[in-house]
Amino acid sequence: MKKIVLLFGQPGSGRKTLVKNILNNNEEVKSLLNLTYSSVLSLDETNNN
Repeated sequence: MKKIVLLFGQPGSGRKTLVKNILNNNEEVKSLLNLTYSSVLSLDETNNN
């Protein structure tokens, strides 16, 4: 099953670090967030209103 995960947060909250760790297949992050995946795609969509 495909899942979409959206990350929201204040500047400096660690969103980019979290995405980097997920993309690098960090086992500790996967375990803490209960994530299982064989592939992942990241889309950087900035909303500057």
